[in-house]
Amino acid sequence: MQIDFEPIKQVLTDYSLFCAVAEDLEWMDIPTQYKDWCPRYPLGIDWCSFCFPKQYLKENVKQAFVQAYLSRVAFYEEWEQDFWNISKSDRRHCLEKGKVLYAPPKELRLFVREHAEFCKQMKYFLNDNAISKAEQDHFFAQLKGADIFEIGGYYSGDFEYLAVNGDMLFLIACGFWD
Repeated sequence: MQIDFEPIKQVLTDYSLFCAVAEDLEWMDIPTQYKDWCPRYPLGIDWCSFCFPKQYLKENVKQAFVQAYLSRVAFYEEWEQDFWNISKSDRRHCLEKGKVLYAPPKELRLFVREHAEFCKQMKYFLNDNAISKAEQDHFFAQLKGADIFEIGGYYSGDFEYLAVNGDMLFLIACGFWD
């Protein structure tokens, strides 16, 4: 294992801890990539990658996860990239009022996923969405050797994953969405 998933479990199961980490978070300007593969609705994959500085992820796993989680919300809500550059009291207010946006998935599963099983599931969603072989190869190359943790889902037909590979953190969601 490249990373201890226990601190992430703690943040996911305790919203007050999530908020405490988010309030004190020193926001980092890091390379990010967002990809949404849903050409054959309602099947889809949502892929977000975050490249943290060397050793940061390993030494600050809670902070890295919370930043990635908030970054994904900001991207899909079309907020400015520096949306979290606000006072601590404003952060607290946003977290209290925006619990529906920031709260973890409704159905928590919280277990390490075998790489082969994860890849099999991803191939199903990628192939059914007619994603090109080149894009699939790029997707799987970035995850080669990654530790994969199934977080859960918002509904019974979707899946939320966290993957860590070196200094890269990935948030990947796939499912049947309506």
